[in-house]
Amino acid sequence: MFTAGRVRVLALALADAVCLCVAWMLAVFGYRLLGGCYDASIYLHFWPIIVVFGAVNAFMGLYHGYVLYPSAPLSPVEEFGRLFLSSLLVHVGVIAFLALRYQTTDGYSRVVISLSGFLVALLAQSFRNWTRLALARLNVAQIPV
Repeated sequence: MFTAGRVRVLALALADAVCLCVAWMLAVFGYRLLGGCYDASIYLHFWPIIVVFGAVNAFMGLYHGYVLYPSAPLSPVEEFGRLFLSSLLVHVGVIAFLALRYQTTDGYSRVVISLSGFLVALLAQSFRNWTRLALARLNVAQIPV
């Protein structure tokens, strides 16, 4: 059976995944509207980035708080800093993977990848706050103090 803490972790992970997808869609379609000549469907091959982003966030303690006090929440400033670093690491990793795997990034727009990285870094905190607010309003996954 799921405890309140596990439901909260799953909800935050889902919020991160939705934020990542929204940021990528905004970056891809925004770049196309501005005259980019890249096929939007090639970015569908980047779906594993959702799993990688979740794993990096878990490694950085964004779902469980501090290492010594796992149930203690992070301050908003600390959480934003970790989210920004996580987004930066994942998106730089995507560019590095493309460069190493295909010896070029010509088939993909580096502008789209960079823009989506900054969008995720800026929007993830809002998505997480909206998720926490929704959980509080529904009185779900509230951890008694």
